[in-house]
Amino acid sequence: MNNALRGATSDTLLFVPFDIPIKPHRKFVYDGKMALLFDGLSASASVSIASWFIRSGRGATFGEPTMGSVSGTFGNPVRYTLPESGLVVNIASARYFTQNPVRWEASPLLPDFPVNLTLSQFQFNHDPVMEEAIDWLQTQP
Repeated sequence: MNNALRGATSDTLLFVPFDIPIKPHRKFVYDGKMALLFDGLSASASVSIASWFIRSGRGATFGEPTMGSVSGTFGNPVRYTLPESGLVVNIASARYFTQNPVRWEASPLLPDFPVNLTLSQFQFNHDPVMEEAIDWLQTQP
């Protein structure tokens, strides 16, 4: 896989197949109550995993909206300065496709239970997101 990507130019579309297909083993899947925590810096693969967690109904989510959309974010970021505002952003220049069709979306990934962390909470190592998730787990049937 690395050899195919290493020699590609920036305007190239590549298909890199995986040698081993992914087959989930149901007997290894935890089926108890679950909570997933994320913050405004969650991006890339972590957002893709969080999106799967939400769509599959695995549990509740806590924290801040993620940096990426419900489809996740993509690789090879390019730094760009917006001409009108001067705001610097990173824009993904690579997009990954799976063998089966995937619907890409731009909507943000929003938590079921929004919880913001204040500067004071951060400074004193207080984690209201974790506390909210633990409280929810303890009160669920």
